[in-house]
Amino acid sequence: MRPFRPSFLYNGGAARLDIYLQETSGQFDSLHINLPGQFATDALFAHGPWREAPFLRFSVPVKKNFTSNDFLAMAGKVFPQPGTMVTMSMGQQAPSAPDAASVSGTGKIYFVRLERAVTSDPQDEFSFSGLFEGNIGDSILVSKGRFDYKLRDTDNNIPR
Repeated sequence: MRPFRPSFLYNGGAARLDIYLQETSGQFDSLHINLPGQFATDALFAHGPWREAPFLRFSVPVKKNFTSNDFLAMAGKVFPQPGTMVTMSMGQQAPSAPDAASVSGTGKIYFVRLERAVTSDPQDEFSFSGLFEGNIGDSILVSKGRFDYKLRDTDNNIPR
């Protein structure tokens, strides 16, 4: 078992969650949820571009013209929804980065809490927590995953 824990920036603060809404030509657009972190034990792979895998990401199919209100409405729901698939991957770059190397599979994500944050910081937009599980590649089983983040306006491109 290799626990995945949140990573921290060099200045001592927690690394920020990154969410990227990608428009596609298909029936759904993709909401990429990028959780920064690192394994609490040795690197998972001895070689390869994802050997240290600082990002665990989910690609969730969402309706066209997805907005921040649709994002908030995901609270209490499990994805994938019928007829869709959640892609779960590990890599070294944010999902919005071109040519991001990763290894991927499928999984489930449950948004336990998703609400507008009530803080004194005008940049804090959402409080965001949930659970996840899945398979990545041929041999990586992820179980009992959990995340808790605050999401700022600058951490996403979701229209209001």
